[in-house]
Amino acid sequence: MCLIAFLFLFQTAPLDAQEDFTARSVTAPAPDKVPLDPQAFAAPMSNADADDREGQLSTHHRPTPIAALPPGVLAALPPAPPNQSNPSPLAIAQPLDRNHVLTDTETANATSTVNEPSVAARGNEVLITGNWFAAFSTDSGASFDYLNPTNTFPASPQGIFCCDQVALYDAGDDVMFWFLQYRRDNAQNTIRLAVAQGPDIAAQQWRTYDFTPLGIGNWNNEWFDYPDLAVSDDNLYITTNTFSTVGTGGFTRAVILRIPLAELAGYLALNIDVWDTTTNGSLRLTQGAEDIMYFASHVSAATLRVFSWPEAGNTITSNDVAVTTWPRTGNRPG
Repeated sequence: MCLIAFLFLFQTAPLDAQEDFTARSVTAPAPDKVPLDPQAFAAPMSNADADDREGQLSTHHRPTPIAALPPGVLAALPPAPPNQSNPSPLAIAQPLDRNHVLTDTETANATSTVNEPSVAARGNEVLITGNWFAAFSTDSGASFDYLNPTNTFPASPQGIFCCDQVALYDAGDDVMFWFLQYRRDNAQNTIRLAVAQGPDIAAQQWRTYDFTPLGIGNWNNEWFDYPDLAVSDDNLYITTNTFSTVGTGGFTRAVILRIPLAELAGYLALNIDVWDTTTNGSLRLTQGAEDIMYFASHVSAATLRVFSWPEAGNTITSNDVAVTTWPRTGNRPG
């Protein structure tokens, strides 16, 4: 049993048992092999594509001009190492075994007001993503090559890459995961899980699995947004919200997928367990889970709903936990 990642929110309070739920299963075919294309290193999307994508997103995904940053933000950034020129004020310092400030060249100057960075590290190989960019290192994070997520993989049936990404490395199975969210049309969108195992990681020989709301849950007029990834002893878990493509586009449900790591490491067809809830949104996963995956959602500013999903079964149990009341300000993450 692993420690719950949400403990920092807890007050001393007993778990209040709520309800048991049962997951169902779907399948996915074996993945396509997608060798890294030279276009992956091309310049970012055109202004026209960026404007089109921006029509579907709130402005917090828009790259921020340097002049818009308050002076205190610039002063607080660590200085770049001597061999790094022209560091971006929105660069990410990732504490691996060094403090490396990503340069404008390494990110194509495509950082964002809300950057939502994610990193996967496997010795010499390090993948880092943000809302608008990806970068890959083969020297333990000393330097990075920019990857354009718009061009690295083929467009989805609904269109080009759209923003949210998650990078994750599973040391037990020596597998690197690169999750990408694609833009929507009037019916749905695609989320893509790129997988590389063992020597394929350094060679960036990715296999890709694509999922849609219609394929996963037979959900019409819904699109995926706001993902999270974590692994347990035997499975990869993916969480995401769905929102309506109709009218004002409000929240419809939160979804969790459980996928066997052995199938992913072997680039096999997948047997996926799926559970969704229309009551709780923005499910967040425990990092470091073992034989039980814990995930949670805020019921209110004073209550956290914690879900438990044992590896050995398809029954999910929820319990409500009192937490210190917190104020909600600003917009939801996207």
